[in-house]
Amino acid sequence: MARCSARAALGVLLLLATARPDAAAASIEQADLEAFVDGWIRSRMASFDVSGAVVSVVHHDEVLLANGYGLADRSTGRPVDAGLTLFRPGSISKTFTWTAVMQLVEQGRLDLDADIRTYLPELEIASTFDEPITMLHLMSHTAGFEDTALGHLFEGESRNVLPLNDTLRTYRPARVRPPGLVPAYSNYGSGLAGQIVANLAGVPFEDYVERHLLGPLGMDHSTFREPLGEHHAKPMPQALEKLVSVGYRRVGGRYDPGGFEFVPLVPAGAMSTTALDM
Repeated sequence: MARCSARAALGVLLLLATARPDAAAASIEQADLEAFVDGWIRSRMASFDVSGAVVSVVHHDEVLLANGYGLADRSTGRPVDAGLTLFRPGSISKTFTWTAVMQLVEQGRLDLDADIRTYLPELEIASTFDEPITMLHLMSHTAGFEDTALGHLFEGESRNVLPLNDTLRTYRPARVRPPGLVPAYSNYGSGLAGQIVANLAGVPFEDYVERHLLGPLGMDHSTFREPLGEHHAKPMPQALEKLVSVGYRRVGGRYDPGGFEFVPLVPAGAMSTTALDM
């Protein structure tokens, strides 16, 4: 998504990459790394009144460090745990959406150059320009949609969250430029891609990701489902809901808890996950 929630506790993922093969000789001492990260994170948590944070440091295929800091829930004293505490990674969720898309491409079920209306018979997409929108346009954020995210990208009350298909139908943006012309970040386009995955797979987007990505990867503490309550189909399991970090603002000398921010455009940014799962 274009922004991170002000209510969210801090989650950090650090990726260390080796620039040259000969640089591999320079090892990273675990104790030195942990001392540096601990000092850096704790000082900034104090400076910015952050309740909880998580850090993962990865070098090649090895997790060098995965630490939780502070509290995920101040009312119960629950600490942040790198393997158990769920944070919202925002638009990193889209990585899974595009991976799901490419799985269907590999299976020959999805053509990246086809008109997306081929896969979205239930949605009306205006024929404003001669050139149709393709999946490649969605993936490169060049579909040409206006940005209408204000007021509905995030939702504070679960009862106001519509199913993905209804969200796409209700908040349909105008096509303001020909596809492929100008990049313009589009959460709506990512939502369309997720709905295409759901239509081709014959299951809701959340189901597809669980069966074909999160499950095979062993990401047992990750989900695109949200704590929507019993009035929604298949909400976030209670076992995971209990592990979600509580976001806080520092107000008047105290930590003020905020509610869960729902993302109706699920494929664009609704994921909750842990540092070790990522």
